[in-house]
Amino acid sequence: MKIITQLGIILLIWYLAGYLSFLLKPLILIPASIIGLLLLFVLLLTKIIKLEDIKELSDFLLGNIAFFFVPAGVGVLHSLDILRASWLQLLVINLVSTVLVMIVSAYVTRLFSKKEGEENV
Repeated sequence: MKIITQLGIILLIWYLAGYLSFLLKPLILIPASIIGLLLLFVLLLTKIIKLEDIKELSDFLLGNIAFFFVPAGVGVLHSLDILRASWLQLLVINLVSTVLVMIVSAYVTRLFSKKEGEENV
């Protein structure tokens, strides 16, 4: 029964995120998945939903996360001709974005570690 309740909470957030995405569509295009993550973050932060309320189902979903990437992988294989035509641009974009993420992550980590009183990470 506990898992069903946790699934209900997650599905409710998913439904609300989809509805909010639909309502915001004329103003700004924000994917429902992003709205759902933000909504869940705010609900956990404000303790409206406690971590214990969704922990077991969340652990299960995170433990099987690779399964959720199968459709995306099939989509990539389906679009292989398009990817072959622009492999150099994709390689440059991946390299630049990876370096940027590493730099931003380092600065954010340093910022938070200084706030906690640590000198170096």
